[in-house]
This record gives sequence, structure tokens and C-alpha cells, in this order.
Amino acid sequence: MKRRRRRSGTSQGGEVMRKMTCAEWELRRLLWRIRSVLSFWVVSLIDCTMGIRLQGGEANHGSNSSGSM
Repeated sequence: MKRRRRRSGTSQGGEVMRKMTCAEWELRRLLWRIRSVLSFWVVSLIDCTMGIRLQGGEANHGSNSSGSM
């Protein structure tokens, strides 16, 4: 049952993509860029916080954390 639904969905999806306007494509590209940037910042933020924890949680006062880089 699932395979039949997927096959019918792909044919309908192809028709929808043909009828897409330029504005819809731009919106999709914009959303993809936002997701990629957000994922990059989240990963870098987690990496930074993990580095601070590994250096020593007791020395994390907040005043020196921003100026360390």
C-alpha cells in the first residue's frame, strides 16, 4: 500500500514542480539558506560551549569567555 502511494505521489509532485513559479523557488532557496546558516551557528555554539566546559567549568565567569577568541 505504501509503495503505491509513493508512486502516485511522485507523479503528482512532478506536475506540481512544473507549475511552480519563480517566487516559490526563491522561497524554497531562502528557507534552505536559513536552515543551513542556523545549523552552522548551532553546531559552532555547541562546540564553543563544550570547549569552555572542557577547559574548566569553574573558570567560566562570562567576562573572559567573549574576549578569549
